Amino acid sequence: MKSILATNDILNRYGVGRQTLWRWRKKDNFPVPVSPPLARPFWRLEDIELWETSNTSA
Repeated sequence: MKSILATNDILNRYGVGRQTLWRWRKKDNFPVPVSPPLARPFWRLEDIELWETSNTSA
């Protein structure tokens, strides 16, 4: 299993488009990419899973 996710991995994981991901990154406390600021964004799987856990209703 991958431990680093690219943009397309995130889009496929949630079945959303780029605009939705952009909105999540701007307002929904989505994890910050681990890549340098001007590079293509990449996220750690553990950060995404933590975000999922914190955004699910109990």
